[in-house]
This record gives sequence, C-alpha cells and structure tokens, in this order.
Amino acid sequence: MSLAIGQMNNEAYNKPILAIETSAMVCGASVYYGRSKFSDFNINVKNIHSEKLLDLVDESLSAFNLEVKDLSGIAVSMGPGSFTGLRIGLAAAKGLALGADLPLIPVPTFYAVARLVSGFLTTNVEFVLLRKVNVKELYGEIYRSNDSGFEIIREMEILAKEDVKEFTGNRLVFSDDRHDFIYKPFPQLFASQIASYATLNFDEYKITDFDFLEPNYFKKFIPRVNK
Repeated sequence: MSLAIGQMNNEAYNKPILAIETSAMVCGASVYYGRSKFSDFNINVKNIHSEKLLDLVDESLSAFNLEVKDLSGIAVSMGPGSFTGLRIGLAAAKGLALGADLPLIPVPTFYAVARLVSGFLTTNVEFVLLRKVNVKELYGEIYRSNDSGFEIIREMEILAKEDVKEFTGNRLVFSDDRHDFIYKPFPQLFASQIASYATLNFDEYKITDFDFLEPNYFKKFIPRVNK
C-alpha cells in the first residue's frame, strides 16, 4: 500500500477542519485551514485528556472566532495508542460532529506519524514505528519512504518484547520504549499533524455514519484487578 505525502490545498473546501489528538500523553486540538494557517493547542500532561480536551477545542476555535458549525469536518486520531485517551478523543469528536451535522475524518495514528517521519527522509528508506502496548508488548509497523510519501512494508503487529529485534532488523527504528539496540524516540504527534493528514485524505476518510465507529485498539482491553 502506497500513501501520499503531498499537501492538498484545504482552501478548496472553503472551511477549516478541527482535529483532535489523544492517542498518547499529549492532548491536543487544532483548527486547520492549511499549512500556512492553523491553530494548535496541546498539553503534554499525563491523564489530562478528559479534563482539558474541550477547553483546547474552544481555544482552537476562538483563535479564529469560529464555532463548530463553521467547520467542514472533525478529524480524530484513531490509534493505536492509549485505550482511555482514544475513547475520550473519539467520544468528543462524535459529540461535536453530531451536534453540528459534520462528517468525521478518522485518522490512523501511525499513518500520521509515518507521514511526519518520511517527510525528513530520502526515498527508499525503510523504517519501523514501535509504540508500547504494555510492559511486555509493542505495536509495530514497517514502512518505506518513496516519492509519493510512504508505503507499508509490513502491517501492524503486536510484538512480544523479545521478538522486536528480529522484527526491526537493521532498519531505522522509532520507539517509545527502551531497547538494547540503536533507535530514535517515537515522534511526538500534535493535533495539527492529525489535521494535515486528514486534509490530505479528506474525501477518502470522511464518514457521516459513525455511531458504531470504534478506535483501532488492535488488542482487547482487559481490566486489571488488584487483589
């Protein structure tokens, strides 16, 4: 699968989009017209999403004196990532979209990160994104940069920590976990980057029937019981 990295001109829609990012520690909202005109409000504090997300949405809209009805759609990071964070982000996006009769644009979180990474690479460079699931497992996906952006070499898997080195090989690795091999920190994703990817793929991703839309957890959530 090959995915584009070029920038679509959002002015074609005449209205901006609102983007929400809650897949990791950062909680963020962005009103996005295009690369040269956007607001981006993010807080990097653990477990703050339920308390601050709607405040950040209000700040982003107020930066351009907008209301939700003035938008063309609402983009939301869909995971993989934090189970609780993703649920909070999607619930807020659904409520806002439903109230204003707007489409949702669900954005695969790793695709937005891969687009960000490939923008700094030359063509034909293979790289791996790794993000912690828990203390024993990681999400992993392998990409290759190309002229149109990036292509997926190996689709999303949940890896045991002891299998990560075999999975990554000698590729460039970005991870949010500690390893005994050379790797770079997993890129910090902000709401404006979710917006940028959503704008690029607006017509492909937008949906209006989102009642049963769920985040991409890739793994069942099992509550812990303290005994």
